Amino acid sequence: MLEVSDVLCGVSRVKELNRIAAKKPGATIFVEVNCTALTTRHGAPPSEVAALVEHARQLGVNVRGLMTVAPTDVKGAREAFHITSELADELAFASAPWA
Repeated sequence: MLEVSDVLCGVSRVKELNRIAAKKPGATIFVEVNCTALTTRHGAPPSEVAALVEHARQLGVNVRGLMTVAPTDVKGAREAFHITSELADELAFASAPWA
C-alpha cells in the first residue's frame, strides 16, 4: 500500500508510524482520532494524539492533519468534530484548504 499511496489516512499507532517512516520516509499522513469509548473503533484516544503526532514529526513523517469517524448520532458527531478540531488547533495544524 505504501508504494502506491500519496497520502495515508487513519494512522493511529506508533508501530504503524515506525513502519511508514522506514518504508516511505517523508510520507504524508492523517492521524485518526477515536472520540468514542468504543474499542471496536479505530483511532488513537484524544489523550494520545499529541504524543503520536510528535513521534511522527520526529520520524520525518508529514502529518497533514487529523481525522475522525464520528458517531452516527448528532450530539456525538458534534462532540467528535469539536474534540478533533480542538486537538488540531493545539497541534498547530493549518486550516483545511477547502475551508
